[in-house]
Amino acid sequence: EMYKNPFFGWSTYDVGGAFLNTETGELQDELVQIVRVIFSFESELAIAKKKGYERIVQSITSWLLINYYHRVALPPYGEAEIQRFIDEHAPFSEKELAYIKTNYPAIATEILKWFDDCVLFTFGYLARRFWKKVAEVGGINVLRPGK
Repeated sequence: EMYKNPFFGWSTYDVGGAFLNTETGELQDELVQIVRVIFSFESELAIAKKKGYERIVQSITSWLLINYYHRVALPPYGEAEIQRFIDEHAPFSEKELAYIKTNYPAIATEILKWFDDCVLFTFGYLARRFWKKVAEVGGINVLRPGK
């Protein structure tokens, strides 16, 4: 019930190229199909939609994505992390600083939930469907090891 589908769309394209096989010294052609899954984040928080602060919400989103690994070690909305964000994105006006210090925890909580929903969609849905299709066509025998 907490999950909100972040899926926005998808696109595919082919990439062709030639690659040197270092073992044989031969040039090999290869065609790869790329599938891009597009997720869209739009805050539902009135504080995040406040006119004039959109770039701060975008910066917080990018910051949390880049520093996602900190989530395990530190609360993403603790005082130390908020100060790190401010230090790395300065300068801010006094109004912007007050907005960040007041609203960062709520915005970060919403963004991190969105990240989790993207991961659930990607691995809980797409990867499982891909695995089931591979197992179905017999590409790998994951259902009966050793056969």
